[in-house]
Amino acid sequence: PLSRNICFSRLLEAKSGSNGNLKLQTIASVKLDKSVLLQHSHSPCITENFLVSKVDRFTFRNPLNNRTGLLKFAKQAMSNEWMVTPRPPHSPTTRILRSNMSFVNNHFSNCFEDKQNKRIVIDLVGVTDRYLDSYFLNELQNTAQWEATFTPAQRCYVPLEGSDAEVSCEKLLDAGEGELFFDYPTFNPRWKSSSSSQYVYAIAGKAGSKWFDSIIKINSKTRSVVKTWSSKDTYVTEASFVPGPHNEMTKDEDDGWLVSVIYTKGSNSSQLLFLDAKTFETVSTHDLLEIIPFHAHGVSCLPTEGDKKKCYANP
Repeated sequence: PLSRNICFSRLLEAKSGSNGNLKLQTIASVKLDKSVLLQHSHSPCITENFLVSKVDRFTFRNPLNNRTGLLKFAKQAMSNEWMVTPRPPHSPTTRILRSNMSFVNNHFSNCFEDKQNKRIVIDLVGVTDRYLDSYFLNELQNTAQWEATFTPAQRCYVPLEGSDAEVSCEKLLDAGEGELFFDYPTFNPRWKSSSSSQYVYAIAGKAGSKWFDSIIKINSKTRSVVKTWSSKDTYVTEASFVPGPHNEMTKDEDDGWLVSVIYTKGSNSSQLLFLDAKTFETVSTHDLLEIIPFHAHGVSCLPTEGDKKKCYANP
């Protein structure tokens, strides 16, 4: 429904005997200037002291089109509003800030507090209002329109103080990288939201490709692509990072593996691909019994002592 009200909430386990096993606890709320058709915050930023979300929404459109479902009547709208609130137990003085550019936030790839400069640094993948339309079959049958679907990846600076301060955004990658469009960023979960984090992994599409056909490694400090994996007539899915068994903050951040379900056009088959996250060399591939459609996000688990498992969500 149309509403001015937006909030951050926490999912909690409900007491036994209640309807369902989860309940919501509102952490902070605020009102927008006008009512909008809100989109859920797909990728909020959580730092030591703050919660940050890009405020995205849908807008109605002419239903005389070839779309289906909700997207026949509405599409994403590009906006420049952000919601910023301190984490408990700090006083929840929630701010709505505006950035110097408008886009739809698809994924935050990393965020951390830069206390010296009194700001939160957020790296993100932004898209246009055409993004969801690109997943319809008639669009997938054509060459991907990367420039019409994605905005260049951004690095945004969110001030820690000021109710009317501006969120300043600039291109994430160095100009020498050209206009590279990528999505589904992942990272070593043990380094998440750390200012020391250096590497982000993502899938990218080459010019003229119909879909994502390469896996890349980005050095966020030098703002450059340092490794790329691709194979002829092969499409990739989100590359989940699985930490090495002894990977801690004191070890190399890229000590681990990337796992992606790939599709090989020539054999019309899917494989499970393991890459060394440091070198990007193929560790192994495993044929799957059926074709696995494109998908995103998941949980990777490592065995620990006994029968327990340590699990990490990507992103």
